[in-house]
Amino acid sequence: MSFRKLKAFLTVCECGNITRAAELLHITQPALTRQIQELEKEFGCILFNRTKRKIELTEQGFQLQLRATEMLELEQRTKQELKVAGGELAGIVRIGCVESKAAGLVTDFLSEWLMQSKRLSFELYSADGNDIRTKIDENYLDFGFCLEPIEVAKYDVVPFETSDQWGVVVSRSTVYNKYAQIDREALMNIPLILPRRSLVLENLKSWFSLKQQNLRILGYHNLPTNALCMVKKGIGGLLCVEGSYAVRPDPELRFIALSPQRTVKHCLIRKKNRSLPKTSELFWKYAGNS
Repeated sequence: MSFRKLKAFLTVCECGNITRAAELLHITQPALTRQIQELEKEFGCILFNRTKRKIELTEQGFQLQLRATEMLELEQRTKQELKVAGGELAGIVRIGCVESKAAGLVTDFLSEWLMQSKRLSFELYSADGNDIRTKIDENYLDFGFCLEPIEVAKYDVVPFETSDQWGVVVSRSTVYNKYAQIDREALMNIPLILPRRSLVLENLKSWFSLKQQNLRILGYHNLPTNALCMVKKGIGGLLCVEGSYAVRPDPELRFIALSPQRTVKHCLIRKKNRSLPKTSELFWKYAGNS
């Protein structure tokens, strides 16, 4: 198996057409067909179902598409890590960041970090804490800027004092806009869209001495963007930290803090007992000393 064949395979997946894929790869159609056939022979399975008008991935082809994407990303990263820049600090760090005031943290860190060398770069992955931890566990990310709490038995943690407060985003055109603060009574009156992290729901019930049946839960979200569109329609309210709303303020919406106030701090995490490339290790030390 070669990376060249995997790249050809992924190009066919993207185009859904051998002729168009061959044009993009600047090779002949028979040559591309031969590469796909060689892959099918090597893996002992059919990768595409072919008809006169189009080709479609088989189940095995879909699995290879996922793995090939991962392998080519790893190949690119390995090349970047092995480049020697005459002793100059060089390389790439891969960082996940939740949508909260952590956006300001990661911006400050990266802007200062990148000033140390023109050969430094980054990959920034925006997601919720669940996805970020999964990507760290699978070694696709080096670090993650997350909200506490964090499983300290599993991750090394650099804590920060930067905090965010919990609240509910509502549409100004609804009756929910009448609340000056979101207390226990208000929570029971507003249909809620919650973050999908189960710990958030448990905290919510604990904070206000509520049972789940006291709440009207419409659904869950991993990132607020699409859920906020539903809030604008007046469907209900979105439970989130203020920072995740502040990055996309909308004059038709309003963030109302919980009462009593509930705040959460941020931290930078990495997988325990995992060695990182030199550049990433230096970034970790830099963050810890800041």
